[in-house]
Amino acid sequence: MEDGTDLWAQNKTCRLSQKYVSQKDQLRVREEAGIPANRPNMMEIIWHQENLENLEIKLLDGSVMIRGQLSVFLLYRDEALENPVNDVELNIPVEGRLEFPDVTQEMIPDVKVHMDHLNLNIRSDKDGEARIVGVEAVLAVDMNIYQEEILKLLQDIYSPKVTLIPETKKVMLENLVLKNQSRCPVREKVNLGGEGVRMLQICHTRANVKIDQTEITDEGILVEGVIYLGILYIAADDRKPVNSAKAAVPFSYTVEVEDMNENCIYSIYPGLEQLSATMTDNDEIEVKMIISLDAAIFKSMETLVVTQVREEPLDFERIEAMPGMTGHVVTEKDSIWKLAKEYYASPEDIREVNGLEGDELPIGRPILIMKNMEILK
Repeated sequence: MEDGTDLWAQNKTCRLSQKYVSQKDQLRVREEAGIPANRPNMMEIIWHQENLENLEIKLLDGSVMIRGQLSVFLLYRDEALENPVNDVELNIPVEGRLEFPDVTQEMIPDVKVHMDHLNLNIRSDKDGEARIVGVEAVLAVDMNIYQEEILKLLQDIYSPKVTLIPETKKVMLENLVLKNQSRCPVREKVNLGGEGVRMLQICHTRANVKIDQTEITDEGILVEGVIYLGILYIAADDRKPVNSAKAAVPFSYTVEVEDMNENCIYSIYPGLEQLSATMTDNDEIEVKMIISLDAAIFKSMETLVVTQVREEPLDFERIEAMPGMTGHVVTEKDSIWKLAKEYYASPEDIREVNGLEGDELPIGRPILIMKNMEILK
């Protein structure tokens, strides 16, 4: 509550997460990577699988920094055609900045990055041998950047000089209360016998994480989903030496959040940080994974705000009929603001006459309320 000589305003202070940036952008990656010395020269890339790993999003003053690693697994034919197929895994660094002049490092990022386009081509090294892979990638970046603001919302207004009739409306405010990344470890043995699998060696394993459902619990948000696996392997079959299999691994994890309720709005974005697979038998593998769950949680609050104020003349007959001093016993519904408006008094006078500090009124306490005689002059 703010006091003035002829005007008093009742404000509510709210913390609001204002969406400062909401747009899509692109980050381009152009790199070269050489194949290991124990691999033969390349002639043709016949298949590849890519994955973005260890992504780090950081806000700087004037820009958004994106850093991580692009892991590319590929199959190729060699120049001598000694092997039907060769495999190699390459790790390409990803680092770049997207310029936003007004962004500061104190803001809160909610940024999602995924592969939009990837082009691979074979290049010659300094000796003229086909041992270099040119990588041209386009990463799609979905950005929401929030700025925390402290707002004073006008909820009521009062003057002893004129009757003020405020017009109000309900507004919904959202505040970002949690932005974090939880890590869910998953370890599972998967039997692939149903696929007619007889593996000699695992070449490559990929995974796709899908959330099936979420539920608010006393501990936070229960997330349940499935990890879909694709396994590329060397098979004990000369007619089809390279084969593949699929599997699905369920997972369940609780993202811990305090005081979750029906007024909370949240989004959870799944990702994969680590993945390894080892053979335990010729038809069974053990997979170890770490799933990332990127959570953004907002608490919504409905409140009344004054949109405009209409003025009307004072009812002097009613004011003159009121006693100059009124005794009042405080009830649970009372406030200094409410009593001041009802008895045409000054909030400051109520505090001063009754030795009160702040806006708290002890329930059951008798107080004196003095009518503002300046109104009648």
